[in-house]
Amino acid sequence: MCTTLLGCKKEGSSVGTPAIVDTTSKNESAYFNPAQPLIIHNPVQDKNFYFLSILQQNQNLLAALKQDTELKNIYTNLIQRLDKVTADPTSNVSEMVGAAHFTVKEQQDIHTAFDRLVKSNVLSTNLIQELKASGCYLRFEDFNDVVFIRSVWKNVSTGLDQILSVYGEGAPPHDPDSDSVSYTLNDPFYINQVRQTITTITNSDETLFFEPVLQLCLQLLDINNRDEAGRFEPLSQGENVRALSNLSNINWDNYSHSLILVLGDSPNSFGDAIHLSESAKKRLVTAADSYQTGVAPLLLISGANVYPFQTPFHEAIEMKKYLLANFNIPEEAVLVDPHARHTTTNFRNTSRQIYRYGLPQNKACLAVATASHMDYVMSPSFRSRCIKELGYFPLLNPNRLNPTDIEFYPVISALHIDPLDPLDP
Repeated sequence: MCTTLLGCKKEGSSVGTPAIVDTTSKNESAYFNPAQPLIIHNPVQDKNFYFLSILQQNQNLLAALKQDTELKNIYTNLIQRLDKVTADPTSNVSEMVGAAHFTVKEQQDIHTAFDRLVKSNVLSTNLIQELKASGCYLRFEDFNDVVFIRSVWKNVSTGLDQILSVYGEGAPPHDPDSDSVSYTLNDPFYINQVRQTITTITNSDETLFFEPVLQLCLQLLDINNRDEAGRFEPLSQGENVRALSNLSNINWDNYSHSLILVLGDSPNSFGDAIHLSESAKKRLVTAADSYQTGVAPLLLISGANVYPFQTPFHEAIEMKKYLLANFNIPEEAVLVDPHARHTTTNFRNTSRQIYRYGLPQNKACLAVATASHMDYVMSPSFRSRCIKELGYFPLLNPNRLNPTDIEFYPVISALHIDPLDPLDP
């Protein structure tokens, strides 16, 4: 992914430094089932709010949610707030979007309603098992059913609040230079778009308590052209289909590593083409050499459309094109992750693909980048950033082999949805 190291202090070379031992990540799950489908009908919604997508598919539960007195009151009050603020011609974007946040009292009532539904088995044990099998809420899987659903809703509502805050109220995202709102909040066009969107939502036939907020969040992402989470999905039927169809032909015992992760790079230096940086090309040379010497049967190229702002070019896709055109490597050996927007999520998404695609989890992976990038990956500041942003360290036992190569093991904690990163949750 992006390796500009914006805001990252360059550390001295860490070749030969002891591996960082991860103590925060789960490395096994009693519930996860890689066959559980994740894309239901809307990739942006499903990847950010899998719980809500599951609820919308369960007719018995839908009926109970619509009949619950407290939830009906929340819906009614929400619609009234939105109608009132949009009817005021002086309301700005922040005021209109701000009215969509659930209040503290409403959050308490939602928890109480879900508690009732779990205890009455309307929100059934089978549905909870389905949620746990998805891996999307893996960090909660050992909780009892009531606490599990409370925690899942907290994850969902945090994600809703994050989108409202960043794309409606001007709060900073993880990376303000690449992930921000596309308009100024006082832009007349944006004000009008948001007003029309909310008016359409409040006049719709949807009556579930969460749907007005959910639809507003999805529309805010759409208006800002921030549908990155859904691009290229489902990957398993598109960019990655040929590599996945060949997995059964791989004799894993012939390889020391399961895959070679190529950390992407954005074109942001003098001499770079608009779609591909010179550093990205160098990384591919290193990765191709490792592949051709038999280190691993697969390459995984990771990187989204990060810099410049709103670029249509995704690092992983452009690097894959260059790799296939310039090296004697078949497409069956190349996986891509066109969603990772940060070094943290390069590694997180690699673990996700390993677990979801059924690759060996007990084999080390090899990561390839520049020496300066690997200095950063092996630095204490990178580990601290991972813990701060993800809540865990997405590399198990990383070990630097040389200036440009690090080996590591995947962590299953990576499957957990990150509600604070809606462009790549």
